[in-house]
Amino acid sequence: MCETGPRDKVKSKSVYQALRETKSMRFEMISRVMDQWREKMRSAAAIAISVLVASLMATPSSGAAPLSDFAKRILAAHNGERVALGIPRLAWSETLAAHAAVWADALAKSGKFQHSPASMRPGEGENLWIGTAGAYEPEEMVKAWADEQEFFQYGPFAPDGPHVVGHFTQVVWRTTTELGCAEATGNGADVLVCRYSPPGNMIGEKPY
Repeated sequence: MCETGPRDKVKSKSVYQALRETKSMRFEMISRVMDQWREKMRSAAAIAISVLVASLMATPSSGAAPLSDFAKRILAAHNGERVALGIPRLAWSETLAAHAAVWADALAKSGKFQHSPASMRPGEGENLWIGTAGAYEPEEMVKAWADEQEFFQYGPFAPDGPHVVGHFTQVVWRTTTELGCAEATGNGADVLVCRYSPPGNMIGEKPY
């Protein structure tokens, strides 16, 4: 018969404690590894989401039609004048372009050259240009408006000044954010109509 003495009990207790401590250390190690893995997965997911969002923001909507060469050139000519004065760029609006096309066609067919009634363009400004058919580039059309800057004396807009400057001020009007233009040909002339939103040339206000 074998009896367990006090020393054997102490020894058994020490071995038991050592096993428990070893298991506890292993559990803590596994927990740390799992926590590190979860953190890496969260970071990777965050990076993936950031990349996806940036990609979506940089990629044009698949439903948006690409701008025509005419639209690109007219828009670039406007924005060139605005950037030179430190004014935010305009964005192209197909809605404004469609509205402009209606009036451009009407002018080309009638042979008249006049602004559309305000009732036809609520909330829209308007610039008009006319020249010999096929003789001018889009940049030259916009430049004709921009050249009015020579006569513009900075201050609140007044339509009854000694020189016509309203085309220039509308091109660079700071609070205008969207542009849409259309060109039509008739009676030996090209007619350009541009619409702006919000409209500029507010009497008593400074253009920029």
